[in-house]
Amino acid sequence: MKTVKLLALVAALGVCLLGGTTWAAVGGPGFGRPQLPADVQAELQKLKADKAAFITQQQALLKQLKAATTKEDRQALRDQLKENREKFIESQKALKEDIRDRMQELRKEFKNQREQMLNEAKEKAKDAKTRKGEN
Repeated sequence: MKTVKLLALVAALGVCLLGGTTWAAVGGPGFGRPQLPADVQAELQKLKADKAAFITQQQALLKQLKAATTKEDRQALRDQLKENREKFIESQKALKEDIRDRMQELRKEFKNQREQMLNEAKEKAKDAKTRKGEN
């Protein structure tokens, strides 16, 4: 039995290394974790897209800053960089709060379903036990 488990582990590791996938991808979405709902995934994608756009914009402003010749131009660009950063941080905080709130809602929803699932599992176990005793 240990040999089978070891072979399975080596095979999974090989798939990860050779296949270019992550360990979580081998076991599914997060190795035992359920896949995130579509709305949460959309929020996370928006977060990533906003971050990429922000970085691109800031890099362009930094290039302009390096090419600026007058003090006034440099100061204006620095102010714009600072303002963009503050706006970005605020928008990211708002998105993170939305995601956090949605995840809390899902946890509450799952908690209610968890109790129901446990009760159903107990009932199935009782039914299986009584059937086993009947034979």
